[in-house]
Amino acid sequence: MGCAQHENWRRRRREMTMLPRILERRVSAAFTLAVLLTAASAEAQPGMTSVRYLVLFQQRCATCHGIDGAVPRAASLEALRAFSPERVYEALTAGSMAMNAAELGDEERRGLATYVAGRPFGNAVDRSAAAMSNACPSDVTPDARLAAAQWNGKNADPTTGARFQSGEDAGLTADEVPRLALRWSFGLPGSGGMRAQPVVVGGRLYLGSDNGFVYALDARSGCVHWSFDVGTPVVSAVSVGTIPGTERDAVYFGDWGAHVHAVDARSGQRLWRVRVDDHPMAKVTGSPVLEPGGERLYVPVGSLEEAAGLSNGQYECCTSQGAVVVLAAADGTQLWKSYTIPERPRPVRENWLGVQQHGPAGAGVWSAPVLDLRRRAVYVGTGNGYINVPDGGSSDAVIAFDLDTGRRLWSSQLLAGDQNCGLFDMTEEVASLDCPGHASGPNDDVSGSPILVTLPSGRDVLIAGQESSRVTALDPDNGGAVLWTSQAMDATEFPEGAGMGPASDGILYYRPVALPDRTGGVAALRPDTGERVWYTTHPLPTDCPDPEAPSCASGVFGAATVIPGVVFAGGQDGMLRAYSTRDGEVLWEYDTRREFETDNGVAARGGSIGGHGPAIVGGMLFVGSGYAVQHAPGNVLLAFGVE
Repeated sequence: MGCAQHENWRRRRREMTMLPRILERRVSAAFTLAVLLTAASAEAQPGMTSVRYLVLFQQRCATCHGIDGAVPRAASLEALRAFSPERVYEALTAGSMAMNAAELGDEERRGLATYVAGRPFGNAVDRSAAAMSNACPSDVTPDARLAAAQWNGKNADPTTGARFQSGEDAGLTADEVPRLALRWSFGLPGSGGMRAQPVVVGGRLYLGSDNGFVYALDARSGCVHWSFDVGTPVVSAVSVGTIPGTERDAVYFGDWGAHVHAVDARSGQRLWRVRVDDHPMAKVTGSPVLEPGGERLYVPVGSLEEAAGLSNGQYECCTSQGAVVVLAAADGTQLWKSYTIPERPRPVRENWLGVQQHGPAGAGVWSAPVLDLRRRAVYVGTGNGYINVPDGGSSDAVIAFDLDTGRRLWSSQLLAGDQNCGLFDMTEEVASLDCPGHASGPNDDVSGSPILVTLPSGRDVLIAGQESSRVTALDPDNGGAVLWTSQAMDATEFPEGAGMGPASDGILYYRPVALPDRTGGVAALRPDTGERVWYTTHPLPTDCPDPEAPSCASGVFGAATVIPGVVFAGGQDGMLRAYSTRDGEVLWEYDTRREFETDNGVAARGGSIGGHGPAIVGGMLFVGSGYAVQHAPGNVLLAFGVE
């Protein structure tokens, strides 16, 4: 977490402690609006909400989920309002938020759940396929073009991570792109935001959701085949493959509770489920990758423990570490597990309250692994550390593990010292006692998967992008030695985040960019030298109801997808754009930030685009709209085809 973010958190915590006085005066237009909405809701539905639960939300939740909360990967209150109070209550009692609510009584949890959801218990939305109006007929057959091609997993090709689709499989040319038009839309009931990459295999589209379901649709028409109730959010792409030793296909995915599932691709019936990490805050938010041949599944592991450590001085932080877990695809048996940090957590000191602290911790893996079959290596990018103790160069790094055994081959740290220490509201005096000589780094995670690019010379380079927009090329044949370092954009201090997924067609490396001033665009670099070839920027939106809102931004935060001649990427302003790979000229754009009359009869609206990117298969383009992590939420999947 960067210094600017820490200052934001300190300010929010100060507001929390002063809340009774804050409620008596205008702190900000947004906060005042929240109070008025709460009061109106309490008047309309007596006993459901009150200032008491607003205060409780500010004390327990707002640091991460508030109006200007800044913890990465935490949904805004606006996005949480899409969830039922039953789902929020479940999270507070037995789910991922249970630790934050451990000191609350049941009445307080229920009151907080109704405040967050904005409605009373008993109005839960049916999220299953059975409740939708567009069930597929039993005799539906996949479109031949869509069945012949696929986009499987987060990056389509697990051996490069390049998010490149060949012209043959894309079925779409640069000349046809300006004629793309909406074919169908699918609304996700009870969803607060679209974070999972759509996957298309065998003419079917598979999509996970933060509403706790996975759906299987017909890619051509959008009709729904089945839904699977996971019980907790699924925010990453699925992988589809034939179960070893059988003729059945399975859909593999991870969830918010660090479980990995396999379900039958035809029927949606569960095949197996295993938990890959026992830490209560462990998550699988990166996409599991199925190796070619389908024998093994490579699972990335992260956690949200840093939020607990930064918000609660009584919490014994930190004991979670990033990892890669390899499972047998047939039955989920664990074959190996390797942590990103070589040393396991141990007691290291007490904080200023006398609470034991542990480390090293952090270095979560938030993106899909890349499988290098030639070198028998698996590459992952890692995030920041959770406590300021040495972590063996594992945070903000690219790490290579042996594909077959999990043995650590090498680690190339791109930024040292990017570690948290203390609380959001820690004064400088307390910080000097609790964290002597420590200054938090700029939160420069390796965002998105590293990309393995083969140069015209035949040499391979591994290119990694960080949130500051710094891009580094590593030598996979020389222990990850740095070959070059470049910048996708000029501004590097306290970045908004340089997108969640770069792409490459082997000719250029394409990097989405989101700047601190809330503008952004897409940059193209030469993979052999890092030279910036072009950079297309976008001005701030002019039609925002609140120009100061975090979602009033033009940064490009969605993953890029490239086909021959065209790179696609979505922005925080909800615009999906197609750029010429030659010079960055915008060839086509579509505004997704609006309401849609969906084919499945679910009320849906688009918002910001982030995290995932478009899947392009058989002449169609699929993308979700509504990135709820401190930007404009939404709940719609859109499918485009050529007019």
